[in-house]
Amino acid sequence: MLSFKVEWLTAKLVDVDVNACKVRIVKFNEEVKKHEQMIFHLKAKLKVEEAKSKKHSYLLI
Repeated sequence: MLSFKVEWLTAKLVDVDVNACKVRIVKFNEEVKKHEQMIFHLKAKLKVEEAKSKKHSYLLI
């Protein structure tokens, strides 16, 4: 009987650990998506600034 309880408890602990890992993976994926969006917006902003810079450099010549 005790062996069964230990096996059951071990199985439950493994399940809890696996579920915790899955939750961490989901959170990391959400963070990656946020960073990807930030990078996308920063690249767009950089292109705008580069275009402004080129426009102003032609005026200086």
